[in-house]
Amino acid sequence: MEQYYRLFSSYRVPGIDQDKQVNSNNSLLVEPEHVIVISRNQMFVLDVIVNFTRLSEDQLYHQLKRIKRQSEEDENTSNGFADVGFLTSLPRNEWAKARLELFRDSTNRDCIDMIERCIFIVCLDKKVNHNSNKENVILENESEMSSIQMRDYVLQMLHGCSSEDNSGNRWFDKTMQFVISEDGVCGLNYEHSIAEGIVVIQLSEHLFRYIEEKRKQKLYRMPSICELPVPRKLRWIVSEPISAQIREAKSSFDRRIDDLDLFVVKFEKFGRDFPKMIKTSPDSFIQVMLQFAYYRVHNCLVSTYESASTRRFRHGRVDNIRANSCEALAWIKSMQPNSTFTVINNFDFFI
Repeated sequence: MEQYYRLFSSYRVPGIDQDKQVNSNNSLLVEPEHVIVISRNQMFVLDVIVNFTRLSEDQLYHQLKRIKRQSEEDENTSNGFADVGFLTSLPRNEWAKARLELFRDSTNRDCIDMIERCIFIVCLDKKVNHNSNKENVILENESEMSSIQMRDYVLQMLHGCSSEDNSGNRWFDKTMQFVISEDGVCGLNYEHSIAEGIVVIQLSEHLFRYIEEKRKQKLYRMPSICELPVPRKLRWIVSEPISAQIREAKSSFDRRIDDLDLFVVKFEKFGRDFPKMIKTSPDSFIQVMLQFAYYRVHNCLVSTYESASTRRFRHGRVDNIRANSCEALAWIKSMQPNSTFTVINNFDFFI
């Protein structure tokens, strides 16, 4: 359970030699009552508890509309105070040095403190024109189109697509960033050192159930939104050295984005029920198939990383299982074209 508590209370502080994890649950500070909303690369403090009362969904929606409207008005003006988020994409030691430079001004210290202590970050993204991708793709069917779309959506969650799109609309040190795009694409980006993926997946499933429950509820009277405080914009003092590092961070990040290849395959022939039907673990099934595919290409097995959860133990995280075993190799060899094993033999051997 430790990891669930850390999702909304932790932050990764960059260090010149080593990063540091900070957990607000272990400090004497008052628990945070705000989230940070990033829109058009500009950051706003949104209080989610006002006068000891949680804001309703409608009140939050009203506040988010306020933020979006102001960010659009201030974009490309002297009031933008944008692009500081790019610094978090720098190599960790470079970002640590830039952070120290920012700390020389008390205004920047306040901004960073609000970001580090927030519950999570909401990224309101611009719509991305995914047709601007470099490669020319000839699509033969709707399934391929679906794979391309999923690939594009994943890239948007991972890095924001480019500095011209939403890459500056992130703060990569914060554990949880919920991304909502103008075209309805949504997802999250999370900092992995705090918790394992299964924890985030279970959180996401809980959110989906909550949304469905609220959708089925009857309409109710909307509470007053007139007295809500206007979300506070974080205003940075950016020196010339920091401006130079932001420019370098932008170009460096774009180069790494261009260097990333990602292909999403949507397998539709069967799912997790088939391995269960033949009394095998879906995870084990996939691991052996990966070894099988690699052997077909390279004629040998490869050392792989299969996670084994230790969350049931105090402070447990994850351990490693190697799937390239002697038993796996024996079965894979039995599946080769020159093998004398029959289909029945191979199935029994696999089980």
